[in-house]
Amino acid sequence: MVDPVTHAQALEQARMANERVAAILKVADEHERIVKRLQKMHAEVLEGYRVETSKARRERDRSRGLLDEPTMMGIVEQAKQVCPLVIFTLDPGPLAALDRDSSAGPMRNKLADTLATMQDYAEAKSLARATGGAAGPTLANLLTYTKAGHGYLSAQKLALKESDQVMTDRTYAAARLFSVPDDVDAAGRVPMYAHVRIGSGKPPAARLHYYDDTDNTGLIIVGYIGEHLPSPSKN
Repeated sequence: MVDPVTHAQALEQARMANERVAAILKVADEHERIVKRLQKMHAEVLEGYRVETSKARRERDRSRGLLDEPTMMGIVEQAKQVCPLVIFTLDPGPLAALDRDSSAGPMRNKLADTLATMQDYAEAKSLARATGGAAGPTLANLLTYTKAGHGYLSAQKLALKESDQVMTDRTYAAARLFSVPDDVDAAGRVPMYAHVRIGSGKPPAARLHYYDDTDNTGLIIVGYIGEHLPSPSKN
C-alpha cells in the first residue's frame, strides 16, 4: 500500500518540476523572440548602412568628378564649392605658376585627387563623432586614412612632417609658416609641415602644404600649393 504522505510529496515534486519546465520553456520562447527581433534589427541596420554608404560613395565620386578644370586655380575654386571642409589661405601666385609647366595636366589630376580625399577624410571623421563614436585609428590623420585604402590619393604621396633638419632650421621652417583662420590659431599662422606630392621629383616638384585641424574645427586648411619649398635637398 502506498503511503499517502509519500504519494503527496511525490505529486508535489512532480508539480514543481512541471512548473520549472514550463518556466524554462517560457524563457526559451522569449529568448527566441528576442533573438529574432535583434536579427531583424541587425538586418535593417546593415541594409540602411549599405544604402547610406552607397549614397555617400556616389556623392563623393560626384564631388571628385566636379574637380575637373583646365587650370590649377580653377580646381581650387571648384573645390571651394564641393569640398566645404577644405579651406584655402594660399597665395595664388605659386599655384598659377604650375600651369606653365609641361606636367601641368598630371599635377591638376593629383591636386583634384588630393582635395577630394581631404574632403572625404574630414567628412568621415565628422560623421564618426556626430554619431557618438570614436574616430578610430583609421581616422587618426590623412595618412592613416589613405593607408586604409580610402580616398583617391596614394599614401606614398603623403608626409605628415618634414625632416628634422627642415623643421629645426629657422629659414626653412619660416618658409612653411602659413595663414590660418583665427579660430584655428589665434596667431593667425601655423607651421604646415604636412604635405602632399602633387608633382614628380623633378622641378618644380610641386607640393601642397596643409594643416589638419579636424580634431578641433573639423577643417583642413591648405596654405600652399606650388613648387617645392626651400630645403637642403632643393637648394
